[in-house]
Amino acid sequence: MEVTDAAAAAAPRFAIEGAVRDVRPHPGGHIHRSFVVTASERRYLLQRMNTDVFRAPELVMDNITAVTAHLAKRGQRTLTIIPARAGGSLVRDDAGGCWRMFDLIEGVVTRE
Repeated sequence: MEVTDAAAAAAPRFAIEGAVRDVRPHPGGHIHRSFVVTASERRYLLQRMNTDVFRAPELVMDNITAVTAHLAKRGQRTLTIIPARAGGSLVRDDAGGCWRMFDLIEGVVTRE
């Protein structure tokens, strides 16, 4: 299965609003494969985590969850993690790929 097809299969497994209308590769990135998912009127960032680099993705997401909760309590803008429909913050596909999703922050420019 091509990675864009795998992304399209993984996307509805997250607690998104509405049906998935579009999945497109997001340019850039050195570590994870990223996709922009459009569902209803919202856009999300879906990432296939590189488990060769991050061998314990659950621990990575536990850390991200703790940091974002801490920042939100302080009133700071932070990532919004989209939970998996089955619970937790990750989805594993049949090929062993590990996926996570965030609200897409529009207009952000990254520098490599």
